[in-house]
Amino acid sequence: MKYFKLFILLLLCLGLNAQINESVNFNSGDLSLNATFSSPSTEGPFPVAILIHGSGANDRDQTLLLTGGNAQCLYPSLHNQTIKNFKDLSEQLQSHGIAVLRYDKRSFTYGSTLNAETISPYDFIDDVNAAIDYVKTRTDIDTNRIFLIGHSQGANFNPLVANERNDIAAFISMGTVSRGIDTILALQFRHLYYYCLNDTAQGDATYNQTLNDFSEIRNFTWSNNTPYLNVYPLFWRDWMDITDSTIYHFNQATQPMLFLHASDDFNVPIEDAQLLQNNLNSNFDFYYMNDLNHYFTESTTPTLSEAVGDTIYYWLNNKFGLSSVNNEYYNHDLLHLSYSHDFIHLSSPTERIIEQISLLNIEGKEVYHEMSINSFIFTLNKNRFSNGFYVLSVKIDEDFVFKKILIN
Repeated sequence: MKYFKLFILLLLCLGLNAQINESVNFNSGDLSLNATFSSPSTEGPFPVAILIHGSGANDRDQTLLLTGGNAQCLYPSLHNQTIKNFKDLSEQLQSHGIAVLRYDKRSFTYGSTLNAETISPYDFIDDVNAAIDYVKTRTDIDTNRIFLIGHSQGANFNPLVANERNDIAAFISMGTVSRGIDTILALQFRHLYYYCLNDTAQGDATYNQTLNDFSEIRNFTWSNNTPYLNVYPLFWRDWMDITDSTIYHFNQATQPMLFLHASDDFNVPIEDAQLLQNNLNSNFDFYYMNDLNHYFTESTTPTLSEAVGDTIYYWLNNKFGLSSVNNEYYNHDLLHLSYSHDFIHLSSPTERIIEQISLLNIEGKEVYHEMSINSFIFTLNKNRFSNGFYVLSVKIDEDFVFKKILIN
């Protein structure tokens, strides 16, 4: 039994294929942006995901050292640890046969030479367009399956880019703001006083002052030459312009959209996800990721949750029929799976007898077992289980078949 659980753990956690990482660069206007193009070792052309950063001068891995008093309060078990969630996501997607382009933000490479008074979020959107144009020059890319994956600030860029182009197949938005960024920052400051200092009075005062300051920026009564929170008014006004119209921008998009929101997200309250979900027209899916923070890691590890890459892959596979390269332990000749709204349908293509099945959760604990099936077909009711990832173990005659599945 110990060996079996170890096997399940390896199946859930390891990328099983060699991966190729290539240092590249591409031009965005007058700037050359450094990047990593990652692909599976199998033969292309590959679907490709372009990763779009959150706020800040981020490198291609979206490296973040959680240090200081705020981090110690909000993420005590992660304090002084380093998150590289874009690197982790790239590796997860590669294991599923998806190529990834991730690049250093212009503010990371050229921060000391950029004009701080004139830089705008629209400059970062220009860089996303340049990244798309670059991947389209590659012969190893399937240009009909270009996906955007934006995190936080980058999530709001997704529809702005997709609505101006005809070559984006779908996009995924992680930790998406649906209200003005001034409101979000005011809520963040108030939460820090409430949660970390137990000072509701100062929290309320800071909340109101933040909104008042941003009101001056909105109304052009704040001096354009005076930064606020180390950022000049032009940038803030453009960012507010983008976030004020979040719901409108997403409703204009025609591509399939996936939204991921973490249940323990301090930076972007879950109310923002609910506001989006309740006001979008169509062609979207929402997944709420339990026990994850804004960076989509668990509270005790800086590594991106495996559930993120798996959810994105399964969603894209459902929409576009991708072929995962991370499937060594699944014998398609012995077992066929098909999905309907409430059921997973199992069948043996060669009509060999399905004797028993087990379902194990991500910790390797058996949550379901059915013996003496003695048929070459079986239907599993998804409604009996919580949403999440499982390993399905099926005994067919004397053989065992293992398959990682998503129940949602």
